[in-house]
This record gives sequence, C-alpha cells and structure tokens, in this order.
Amino acid sequence: MEIGFNETHANEFLQRFKNSDNVILFKNPKENDRIGWNLLVKRGLIEHIGNYEFTITSKGKKVLRLGSWNQYLKYEELKENRNTRKEYYDFLLSKYRYKTFWIVFLLGLFGGLYSIYDIFIKSQDTEKKLNQINIDTQENTKAIEGVYIEILNQKNLDSLRIPNPEQDNIKN
Repeated sequence: MEIGFNETHANEFLQRFKNSDNVILFKNPKENDRIGWNLLVKRGLIEHIGNYEFTITSKGKKVLRLGSWNQYLKYEELKENRNTRKEYYDFLLSKYRYKTFWIVFLLGLFGGLYSIYDIFIKSQDTEKKLNQINIDTQENTKAIEGVYIEILNQKNLDSLRIPNPEQDNIKN
C-alpha cells in the first residue's frame, strides 16, 4: 500500500471515530474527507450508511486500536507468519503420529495382554503358593509347640533327670 497524501487523510478520517460513537455524520464534507472515506470504505474499515453518515466496522476498530493502517498490515503479516508456522508444526506432529501409531498400538496391546495374564493366570499360581505357605506355617507352629513343651518338661527335671516337685508346686 502506498503511504502518502491519501493515507494521511484516511488516517485522519479514521481517528474521528476514536472519540465518537460508531456513527459519524458530515454536514459539509471537504475534498480531503471524501478522499479519506473512499479509501476507508475500499479497505472495509467503515461503511457508508446514508447521505453523509458512516459507521466503523470491527476491522476498523482493530485498525484504530493498533494505531494506523500500516501497523494493522504488520500485525496481519505477523499473524499470517504465525499461522504458517503453526500449520507446519501441526503437519510435522501429524506425520509423527502417523509413523508411530503402530508402535504405540502394539505396546498398548502387549501391556493389555500382560495385565490379563497377570490378573487371571498368575493369580491362580499365587493362590497355590499362599496355600502352601499356610500349610508350611501350620507345620512350623506344631513343631515349635512340640519343642516348647519339651523345653518345659526339661525345666521340670533337675540335672539328674529326676522330676522336681517344687516346680510342680509353683505351677499350681
């Protein structure tokens, strides 16, 4: 876009919307005003709604907020560059997802099958082992009780293996 005489008039005309409502009415427009509003209407920043009435569009509000048409163009260019870069990275990500789908799928399938094996098949082996441990524990308890009784019997005997009646009296 050219920066010059017409651009200055267009920017001055657009600045009038800054302090007013969305509608501006001109009673006696000058030639500079006509040049400014024609340029702004072509760009879609304002709309002509009547004889000398104009309203600002959302695009015009954005240009007004950014300061000028040139800053708006820079903003749009930056926005376009960001979108282009985003599309490029989205493409790379989708390409990566496409290439790694089967690897992730197979790992998930393996994990699922292993968990099913672990829950249903391995749990039966674990039950058998627990039952064997309980049986071993009961046998050990009986053996310990037998040793304990034998130790108590030995306490009742003196060194010559004669029963000690004093120990029997203490128990009673």
